[in-house]
Amino acid sequence: MHKITLLFLLAVGCCAHAFASAVAITSPYINQFPDENSVVNHTEALVDSTDQWSVLPSGNYQNVILGTATNKTSSSLLNFSDLGGDPLFAKDFSLSTVFTITDSAGDFNTLGFAFLSSSDNATNNLGRHYLADVAVGNDSLINPVPAKLRFAEIGPTNPTWMPTLLLNEGLKKLTPYLLQLQGVYTEQGDLNLELKLTGNNTSYTFPLQNPIAKDDVLQGNYFGYRDRASGGALTVEFDSLAIIAIPEPSSIGIVAASLCAGYAIGMYLRRRMASQVI
Repeated sequence: MHKITLLFLLAVGCCAHAFASAVAITSPYINQFPDENSVVNHTEALVDSTDQWSVLPSGNYQNVILGTATNKTSSSLLNFSDLGGDPLFAKDFSLSTVFTITDSAGDFNTLGFAFLSSSDNATNNLGRHYLADVAVGNDSLINPVPAKLRFAEIGPTNPTWMPTLLLNEGLKKLTPYLLQLQGVYTEQGDLNLELKLTGNNTSYTFPLQNPIAKDDVLQGNYFGYRDRASGGALTVEFDSLAIIAIPEPSSIGIVAASLCAGYAIGMYLRRRMASQVI
């Protein structure tokens, strides 16, 4: 077998085993949830019995936050052994997912990523983490509330909100979107962040205006999803999740895995959009 092919298969294969939240895995983590067995290596932190994650027959991850749920926030994070840590030595990273909102009701719903978290539970604010997400208001056909791209630092005290980007339109239900986050460290250890949303024939790129200073950069090793509903409910289907270290690669296998993940997710999104009835 060709060495490049072998390295790629080994890199992806390491993501396919079951693990507990305390066990760190190594990037790249690439999961397109091809079948119900993907539940064994991507599970939610136990928060509330009415905040549910499930795998649909099609292989999508479905996150359901019911209107009666006592905890309106849910998360599903992975612990990495090679991401996070000292910002002077930490690796650049990329998170991406394809999602579809199937139900959204209430004052606002948010969905996106938690990263550099100190805990596998990004719902109770005890484990400090950064948040990069999409906030969308109640989906009204009469007066839709525009969506926003946001960055924040979440912790035991009130969240520290960074600038937001107001989008020209609200997110549409039953429409696939690609959400991508990239974190790049400077030589001084400061952290630059950029969030990109693509779908419904639109694309928004939102770079954080100023990098997070080295002394303020969080050093947790947990990365993954974080969703929240307000007074209503939220149901969102995730078709994929890729979490990839993007430094100067130590092996060509990581480069191959990164390229294949980005290509696969992009092709999947284009196929989903092409199949929609206009």
